[in-house]
Amino acid sequence: MDIFLSVLLLVGGAILAFWLNSKNRKRDSEALEREVSQDFEEEYDLSEQSAGTELGPEMEDLIDWIEEDIRLDQESQDEDTFEIR
Repeated sequence: MDIFLSVLLLVGGAILAFWLNSKNRKRDSEALEREVSQDFEEEYDLSEQSAGTELGPEMEDLIDWIEEDIRLDQESQDEDTFEIR
């Protein structure tokens, strides 16, 4: 009888530990997602107040950087393709 209660207590404790761990992990993940989303909105001024306005200077800089990066990648691929021929 003592062995049965010990095993039952051990299994119950393990189940409780796994449940609490998954609950905390989910809560941490949701908090991190909210924080990243909030930081992104603050960094690139994507709040509802500026939804109908022109792009801010930070967003224009980001777009310019992405376009430049794409252009450099395409030029690099063109050079690589030329070398293969």
